[in-house]
Amino acid sequence: MPSRIEALWLGLAPERLHAVARNYAEELFRDGLTVFKPGSPGPDGAATPDEWLAIPPLLTPKVLVRERLDDMCASARALTSALVRLTRYLCGSTATPAERALTERMLATLAPLERAFDLEALGRIATARVDHFVDAGGPRALELNATIPAMQGYSDLIARRFISTVARERDPDPVRAAEREGRALALNGSNTADLLASLEWHAHALGAPTDRPLAIAIVCRRGDAQLGELAHYARAFSAAGHAAEQLFVDELELDATGAASARGHAVDLIYRHIFARRVDPASAFAAILRDPTRHRVLNPIASPLEIKAMLGLLSEIADDDARAAAVGLADDERSATRARVPWTRVLVDGPSSGPDGEPIVDLRAWVRAHASELVLKKSWDYGGKRVVLGPDVIAGVGLARLAELTAPQPPTWDSLIEAIMRGGPDLWVVQRLVVTQPERHLVADREQPPTWRDLHVDVSAYASLGGPAPRGGVCRASASRIVNILGGGGLAPTLTGDALAALLD
Repeated sequence: MPSRIEALWLGLAPERLHAVARNYAEELFRDGLTVFKPGSPGPDGAATPDEWLAIPPLLTPKVLVRERLDDMCASARALTSALVRLTRYLCGSTATPAERALTERMLATLAPLERAFDLEALGRIATARVDHFVDAGGPRALELNATIPAMQGYSDLIARRFISTVARERDPDPVRAAEREGRALALNGSNTADLLASLEWHAHALGAPTDRPLAIAIVCRRGDAQLGELAHYARAFSAAGHAAEQLFVDELELDATGAASARGHAVDLIYRHIFARRVDPASAFAAILRDPTRHRVLNPIASPLEIKAMLGLLSEIADDDARAAAVGLADDERSATRARVPWTRVLVDGPSSGPDGEPIVDLRAWVRAHASELVLKKSWDYGGKRVVLGPDVIAGVGLARLAELTAPQPPTWDSLIEAIMRGGPDLWVVQRLVVTQPERHLVADREQPPTWRDLHVDVSAYASLGGPAPRGGVCRASASRIVNILGGGGLAPTLTGDALAALLD
């Protein structure tokens, strides 16, 4: 049976549905639901033009029960805290020699500036995003983002437009439609408002003035793909009373006193939207990143929290009473890891324990024998570029990409594992495959009629360490089981059940 939203769209004449979808997609494009693709020199030397590309918006929401979403945000916070605690342990004096050796391998792939993280500052994570797939057992946390958690703005843009569009279609009276829209928006909450509340709290905790608006620098690289979202933050933070600007990394400098400034004025707070590896180590911004407390950088350099091998080590330690106690994992951190993180291990030679606690004599041999159940991921990478699903390899899917990793050997699961094991310092992790089912969604387009498609949808929950707790999430959708916006994925409106009820009742 179709959902009430599906029934609403199926009940419209095709030409009316096309008009609604076209207007919806066009409004979102103007709002900033876009990715930016800077021009580059072509074969003839001529520069191609810059492009703003639409993120495909869905006209069907992902609906989450408020209690489930709150629980996911709470566990996301616990996982973030656990990774901070683990990083401090591994970089301290009580780690074992084997743990120190593995830590050195994990950190060896980081750029020098990425390795300049401040252990104390790691506890000041103003925003983090934990990405999940949901299987029959509930949400499964696949990875954590603490440098560019992103999509708080994107998720708000699409939720607001979706609610407004449905309200207008449900009620032709503009006053009643506006009231319906307002009730739904209030119940749904705002990820952008949550982000700003966290940034304010952390800035004030670091000594930012409380008697005037903050000068907020939203800092990214030139050509950042998410410029549309960053412009949204500048507008929203300014509308809340602050002096917020989207700035490029080369516009930050140190004044005569050593304080951060930009465009001729002082900066109270820096919201960082650039990976440290993209920053010139000799630049003023690199100096700012090396002193995150003084300059109120949020988030500070937090690369260890995003290393997938760190998540694999946390998964292993949480299953071991003695090691969990040595690290000092709190009860909620250990519980969240065991309940949310699918079985994950760093792919190294030697013994381990399996997904059901069974002893594994040789992890390499065990992984070779269980391709249908597993995913391999490069430890330090992003965007799903080095993720290999065992079932895809068995089915012969994506072998061209696999061939790049296994050359000169044929692209097989076994040859990939052998290439990984002899591939130098780079670590990979092996993770139990989270089995999900595609969902039917309606994808809007600015020009073409909307299309019904079967898509894989992930669910991300936001978290912070300290300050007001975020209560929101975002959902991406893709035909592929490797879901990524920059890789061609779309965005679904994320609604709580009570917000949807207010919209439709």
